[in-house]
Amino acid sequence: MKISDQTKNLAELLWKRSGKEARFYPVDRPFLEPYLDQIEAVDPAGFIRHNLATYPSLYATQLFVCLPELWEEISVDDIIKIIESFNSEQPFYSFILFTYKYLQLDMLHLILESARVSDLKRQKIKAFLKTQYPNLILQEEELEDFEPDGLGVQLGDWVYARQKLLTDERVKPAKQALVDLKAEMEGL
Repeated sequence: MKISDQTKNLAELLWKRSGKEARFYPVDRPFLEPYLDQIEAVDPAGFIRHNLATYPSLYATQLFVCLPELWEEISVDDIIKIIESFNSEQPFYSFILFTYKYLQLDMLHLILESARVSDLKRQKIKAFLKTQYPNLILQEEELEDFEPDGLGVQLGDWVYARQKLLTDERVKPAKQALVDLKAEMEGL
């Protein structure tokens, strides 16, 4: 997946400034608002891929939580291209964490069944899921991030992106009960 210089430069600018200027570490919606036109002007799939592959998981995940409209522009085919372009496991972990926990969609099979994801990566991803599955469900204390003095977004801001992606039969809703998720992860 080719990432434009415009996308790379914008991502780098946001990364460098957010730690100093965002009121909610490491990034929040009020910090991003002056950049929304620039974000909307770049290829959303390239922007997502570059941030997942380049920056720490906490930053990339929170960045995407603050940009629901970015995910409204993404199709399942775009998501497949993104995951098939990853060169290491770390972007997969961030992608899974974000899509399962915040977008509340289960796209694990898109990764685990992809012919372009090596067996070694699949094994590492499965090992990650078997130990980290509790982190895939939004916890009560994390809901504070969506209060008015938090990230600057509401959970309801994600309804359209979630519903749009759910119209594709390759996507399923994420499990919300820890016991159900645990059973699925143990079966991998």
